[in-house]
Amino acid sequence: MANSKSSKKRSIIAVRNRQRNVSIISAMRTSISNFYRSVENKADDSETKLRHVLRVVDKTAAKGCIKREKASRQKSRLAHFYNKAIKMAADASSDTKDSGKKEPVSKKRVTTVSTDKAKKSASKVAKTTAKTTAKTTTKAKVKKVSSADKKSSKVVKKD
Repeated sequence: MANSKSSKKRSIIAVRNRQRNVSIISAMRTSISNFYRSVENKADDSETKLRHVLRVVDKTAAKGCIKREKASRQKSRLAHFYNKAIKMAADASSDTKDSGKKEPVSKKRVTTVSTDKAKKSASKVAKTTAKTTAKTTTKAKVKKVSSADKKSSKVVKKD
């Protein structure tokens, strides 16, 4: 049990935060299950539901209720499930056609690339290029110095 005034306050805040996190996670799970149901029932608005679910998962991760890695894994699974359902529906529609010609199937694939990852990768590339240029300039200076030392040492040996 909390003894000091600040520890009592922290315990109250922890309970409040836990209730908030549980409700946010519950809403995320509900939206995910609704998405799965809509795809299984072959609803027309499953793509919009996918976008909504991805947004909800991102917001849940941004609020700190779940880790970013878990959010990324969830989004990947959802997109894979959606793409697989579309492919199966396209295969089923092409199998049921009576004509021998196969028409090209429009592929609606959803890729999940968060803007945070794109920004981080761009900044990493910029940092690595800056580091490599700094390393090459320092190496060039070192080589010049070492070559001068070698010349002076050769001169000493000849004398």
